[in-house]
Amino acid sequence: MHLISIKPILLAIILTGAISGCGALSYKTVNYANSEAGDPPADEETTLASCDLARLGYTTYIQDFAESTCIGCHVKGGTASSYFQLIAGDPDHNLEVFASLLDGTAASVFTKASGQITHGGGAALKPEQKTDLENFYKMLSLCQSN
Repeated sequence: MHLISIKPILLAIILTGAISGCGALSYKTVNYANSEAGDPPADEETTLASCDLARLGYTTYIQDFAESTCIGCHVKGGTASSYFQLIAGDPDHNLEVFASLLDGTAASVFTKASGQITHGGGAALKPEQKTDLENFYKMLSLCQSN
């Protein structure tokens, strides 16, 4: 699978961003598709999903297990829909959900989802998925610091 080869590169991006310090990376989005000929493109409202690094982190590290495991219960009408709801095929919405879970750290989300504390779905995540959560939350923190 090609995502496996991407993960070391993403870790390098995380480390580079962390080493370069706050504010060194800019994630402002610009909509070139809607600009008139000769007119400068308009800035778009920035959300977590508009940060390319956060979105890349979500789709690389979280999306597969979120949409194969978590969404079974955490979906509209699901047994755990009162806690949070994911939407199949909507990575922007689901990124926002994961960004706001518990205290927004990999440790707290993993502890809950791996069944180490009460989780109605039991141990939904495997121990090796903790690294995936950590990588996502590191990438997300780089977006939030800018």
